[in-house]
Amino acid sequence: MIDVAQVKGSTQGKYAVPPEIRALKPKDVSCLVKKIDNHYYVYEHLRVDDPNKPGKKKNATGKYLGTIVDGQFIAYNEESPSITVDEVQDILNYGPYAIALACSTELLSTLKEAFKNTKDATTIYVIALIYFVNHYVPARDLREIYIQSFLCKKFTTVNLSENSAGEFIKALGNHAKKRLKFEQQLIDDGSGKYNIDGHVILCCSANNELTDYGAKYQQIRNTQTNFMMVYDSQKKRAVACLAFEGGISDKTEVGDIIESHKFTNARFRIDSGFYSEDNMELFRRNECIFTIPVPATTILRKTILRHLKFESSFVHQRKDSHGKDVYSSVQYQEYSVSELEKMAEKDASADAKQ
Repeated sequence: MIDVAQVKGSTQGKYAVPPEIRALKPKDVSCLVKKIDNHYYVYEHLRVDDPNKPGKKKNATGKYLGTIVDGQFIAYNEESPSITVDEVQDILNYGPYAIALACSTELLSTLKEAFKNTKDATTIYVIALIYFVNHYVPARDLREIYIQSFLCKKFTTVNLSENSAGEFIKALGNHAKKRLKFEQQLIDDGSGKYNIDGHVILCCSANNELTDYGAKYQQIRNTQTNFMMVYDSQKKRAVACLAFEGGISDKTEVGDIIESHKFTNARFRIDSGFYSEDNMELFRRNECIFTIPVPATTILRKTILRHLKFESSFVHQRKDSHGKDVYSSVQYQEYSVSELEKMAEKDASADAKQ
């Protein structure tokens, strides 16, 4: 096989194919060259119906035709002694899935441990890979995408027919115990530093019981559902999530996601939309601490402004839109919530005496 490093003068990307290699492919058939593990393989080039865009066509990879070796194209045949079956990537969309698999090798093991059923864990993993590569895919289209990728050869026990995929996803949503166990494993193995935020999802389904006219109606002009996520800021991964009714605020619903998981010695970073006395007590449990902007209308915010002295500072470094380093001096004053509460009580007492 030709090693990419041997192609002189190539400045192509990691998966690009140099023009001198593409020039060696057959001229009598529409085909393309793919670079896999630093070798070059030739496949049919097809135009097929796009399941996500009715009436539209998309590019696809057909059957394996051969390989380019030592400056020449060698056609594939089953009796060829120089090419084994394992080397033949007679599949569609190999590259994106290979990258996703390489970046998530530990995830399947964690799923198997939480679900105890290898087939269920593998099915969840395969669907997640399909969603990651193709974004959202309706259950009816999962099988078609699955059989057009090398996932169908790597995970042969997975069944993604329209009925089985739909029923599997439905059952997964209705039985939360194993999902919560999986999420708790991610938390227990996490960094202890978490961001929590809610997200609005436009919903046009009249039969969706989570649909409601929520806080973002003025922007989206339609009903919404809400989605809340706990994100591990150090390990850069989501560790828990919750979907809830569009008319319920993040401040009200955050208790459900905290109560259903155990966080110990964690640090939460949340926005001012979560601010309430009850939530602050919630975020303090099990020796956890939190960082939250204080809303302008609160007594604590007024107390901060009354006593602010900017006794500390640091230099913040960031990149501008041109990639150039930009430095900013930031001055700040740090108070804990309990300190501010005591200061507010003293201020109220002093004001009452005047």
